[in-house]
Amino acid sequence: MRRFFKSIACLVMSLLLSVTFLGGCNLITVDNVRDMNQVVATIKISDQVPETEKIYKKDIVMAYMNYGYYQEYQGTSRDKVIKDIVNSLISNRVYVQNAILEFNTTDTESIYYGNIVDSSKEAWDIDRYLTNGTVDAEENEILDAEYSALKDMNDFIDNYLEDKEEEANDTVSDTVRAVPTGAKKEEKELTSAQKQAYLTKRLDKNSSSERRKAYNRVIEVLEANELLGKNYNGELTSTTYYEQTLKTYKEALLLEKFEKCITTYAKSQLSFEVLEQEYVNKYEEQSKMTASEFATKLSSATAGDPILVCNQENTYGYVYNLLLGASTEMTDALTKWNGENPNATTGEQIEKRNEIFKDITVKDLRSTWLTSGYDFDMETMCFTGDYTFVKNGNSLPFQGIVKHLNASEKDNDDYSARYGVPYVEEFTLDEFIEMMEIYLYGAPQPKVASDNKSVYKKVEANNVVDDYEEKINDLLFAFSTDDGSLNTYKGYSSEPKADASAGRTEKYVKEFAAAAREILGIKEKDGPVVSPMGNNSYIMVATDFGYHIMFYSQVFDKNYNYPELEDYLDAFSQKTKTTWEEELGEILKGWDDWKDTNSYLYQIASGWVNALVNKEYGKIVNDLQDQHVYGKNGTVVKYEDRYADLLEA
Repeated sequence: MRRFFKSIACLVMSLLLSVTFLGGCNLITVDNVRDMNQVVATIKISDQVPETEKIYKKDIVMAYMNYGYYQEYQGTSRDKVIKDIVNSLISNRVYVQNAILEFNTTDTESIYYGNIVDSSKEAWDIDRYLTNGTVDAEENEILDAEYSALKDMNDFIDNYLEDKEEEANDTVSDTVRAVPTGAKKEEKELTSAQKQAYLTKRLDKNSSSERRKAYNRVIEVLEANELLGKNYNGELTSTTYYEQTLKTYKEALLLEKFEKCITTYAKSQLSFEVLEQEYVNKYEEQSKMTASEFATKLSSATAGDPILVCNQENTYGYVYNLLLGASTEMTDALTKWNGENPNATTGEQIEKRNEIFKDITVKDLRSTWLTSGYDFDMETMCFTGDYTFVKNGNSLPFQGIVKHLNASEKDNDDYSARYGVPYVEEFTLDEFIEMMEIYLYGAPQPKVASDNKSVYKKVEANNVVDDYEEKINDLLFAFSTDDGSLNTYKGYSSEPKADASAGRTEKYVKEFAAAAREILGIKEKDGPVVSPMGNNSYIMVATDFGYHIMFYSQVFDKNYNYPELEDYLDAFSQKTKTTWEEELGEILKGWDDWKDTNSYLYQIASGWVNALVNKEYGKIVNDLQDQHVYGKNGTVVKYEDRYADLLEA
């Protein structure tokens, strides 16, 4: 539900920007101008709204051309696509009108809104509800909207440049690599002064003959699609298209502000006492779990809803899995041998698998992060920002050669780095293990003997490793060919061996399951009690998928018990203030910029706030939808017959 209103505004923005990609495809021809300019819906949700707003048939067509076509291609019926588009366009107008009505309120006790308008501007002038500080101001929403709209116009022209130079990108082809959950590319944030300077330069339309041709082509496209407007004076910024683009950016900021007000209200209702009660409720629920319920909870736990108590007789836990996958040729060869040798012993099967898998090679899989321009430091050869888990400068360097494609453009205000990857290093198994151990432990580690022939290497490392979990996750994203090992909470959950007599089966292949229990110290049924191998240990074991490097993550036994919130926070978090209550106050004050977003206090606070925000959003959205979008109160009027020809026959 979060960001619901803004997402609707973005839909309308995509409608406008679709014109950029239409090229020679004119939506509106001389023969159907009148048809496309028919009003298909009117919206006025209150007598306080000064003018009834209109949606035109051409709006539906442009939205369909931009994204509706693909929905239909993927199996959604034409009727549903068109009706969803109409309702989305209507919803956007309803939400904007509602937000302005709320911002106009004079109720000083309003739980959301308060006095946040510029009273020097008239009501319903959208600039009344946006910040417009000086050039040095930290926040200037009107300037942001004007900058974005003008940049779209320049980008529009760029799309029609002939013979655009494409720089050679000698890049190794690779499969698109998943990114850490929530990772966002760090966009270069321009200052207000830089944005103002950009606006002062206006549109670049005469810097070259090619640029002028592209500009003229843009005007032709807008004219063909009835988007020049009555105020057009020869400048792109005087067109209806530009005016609509600017208006939509401003409305998106307006709806974003509306959502922020609701979030601010939710945070104002939060206290440490509230979280303590929330914690107690979860603790009591977990303390009553059966073994089956606990195993299920272990599989679904998150940073915001972790395990608080283990009341089980047996041990449970998590392991991280870094899979060095065997090639298709290797697995095919193994399958063929097994088929030709049905009577082979387990030992013979393991020996043959080891023989085939000895030539597995390993390479860094993050090439597509570079070619996508994700945050990277050429000096250290490391990813930065959201694309690394280790934040202290010791993240894992990219294992290959990186070429900077546009370093000469670095001084441009809108510069965004582009990289090529001409070479990625390929490691043998032993070379990779040495590199990995040096990165993780600081030096190669001695091998511990193992009776299990499937084990390639076993390491018991009880020494302290700084940023252990963070380094493991950096290694997983760089090298693991198991997509399921990425973006997990604590890795894969592990539990006591399944009781076959009770009709239960293992959820992992036997070698993987056995190695996980060995690392965590989970005893076999009726077997002796065993101890975990150590906080930073690992086992490298073969299965038919390749070699799994399985790292110790976390153990839960009957001694794992944190009945109070502060107990848990003291055990697993670090605070910067004297008390946890003060720490929560700091989190709430610096919510958007809080660095330690993985801490349990932030996670549980975020979960509580989001739940209340979603509840408030849900109430507002449902009320507006019931009253206006789907209501019969006359505030929204649809002329369905005017777009009936767009539906399926």
